[in-house]
Amino acid sequence: MLKNQNANQKLNILDGGKAFSLLIILYILLSTIFSALTSVISIEPFDSAVLSLSSPIAIFITLLAFNKRKSVSLSDLNAKSFNFKFAVIAVVLAVGVLFAFGTLNELIAKLINSLGGKVSSAVIPVGEWWVFIISTVVFCVLPAISEELFFRGLILESLKGVNKSFAILTVSLVFSIYHGNATQLAYQFIYGVILCLITLGAKSVIPAIITHFLNNFIVLSFMQFNISINLYAWWIILIGVVLTLGSIFYIIKKINFASNGNEKIKGFYLYALFGVLICGILIITGVIL
Repeated sequence: MLKNQNANQKLNILDGGKAFSLLIILYILLSTIFSALTSVISIEPFDSAVLSLSSPIAIFITLLAFNKRKSVSLSDLNAKSFNFKFAVIAVVLAVGVLFAFGTLNELIAKLINSLGGKVSSAVIPVGEWWVFIISTVVFCVLPAISEELFFRGLILESLKGVNKSFAILTVSLVFSIYHGNATQLAYQFIYGVILCLITLGAKSVIPAIITHFLNNFIVLSFMQFNISINLYAWWIILIGVVLTLGSIFYIIKKINFASNGNEKIKGFYLYALFGVLICGILIITGVIL
């Protein structure tokens, strides 16, 4: 899909900011179009699935645009081979993060409701085996591949000249607000930090794709097969914390934080500001309206 034609053309900080704002423009445009289509021709129970396609399509268009303009290859997006140990770590993290922080969204939703705000969530279709397969592709496979290639690929790579800690926090921030849901902000930020760490540790975005996919797939499978786990149970949370912290400890040992860059992060936010503001407005209006 993406072919590197000029090794001298590399992603820089400004590219990351531009890419994020471009993504938001495309996402809003596609969401509006798909929303209009589903209001005219409803295909329940897949209306939410159609709307969810706005994100991966917008991301792939953005990636193709940078391929055309900057000759961005899959290798430039950190889609490289990696040590198999990180595949195991990816699986462990998928379970660990869910167990450790699985109640966070619900707790924040309750807080927003108690303050008089509104909480909304997408309806994910489950039922027949073919419905489950479609939902797996739309809500698990496509988001994992597209979002990781964009956030832990293009954006993280564009910030390679920045202090690694600032880069991780920045990528995680834009990743969390991109989802446009106040209840998910904290969870997605924590999740984003962990996905950045495993990408940097493995020197590949593929383990992050595995973790992202499995995290979504586990939740979808629980819904499909009516599986219920008490995520508030102290021993469940303890297992999650141990698995997550143990994985992070192993990953961090593989990252050289001493080789931090000295470029300023403000260039990224200068061009990402439009996208950040639009996401902020969507989050606020979603709570108020």
